[in-house]
Amino acid sequence: MTDKELHKLNRKELLEILLKQQQEIDHLKNELEQAEKKLQERKIIIENAGSLAEASIAMTNLLEEAQKAADIYLHNIYALGNEYMDAIDKKEKADEQNREVQPD
Repeated sequence: MTDKELHKLNRKELLEILLKQQQEIDHLKNELEQAEKKLQERKIIIENAGSLAEASIAMTNLLEEAQKAADIYLHNIYALGNEYMDAIDKKEKADEQNREVQPD
């Protein structure tokens, strides 16, 4: 978002954006903590694995979980971006309507 677009938003809209971003950050931190716990569990399993094949299988599962987390993250970022752009569109339409209604 450009500086010009940010300046057009009122305080409430900016705070709503910040709140959504903080909620997303909190959610992603929670996911990251869970993924780190799983990673630590996988590390223990791999350390105790008796063969390279078992370690490979464990690593594959870990990578699949990491990919799922990345997919969720990207989905959430795109959704947040779409909401953000919708808010900008609504604001621009409202501004345009206000300009049309106001006499010169």
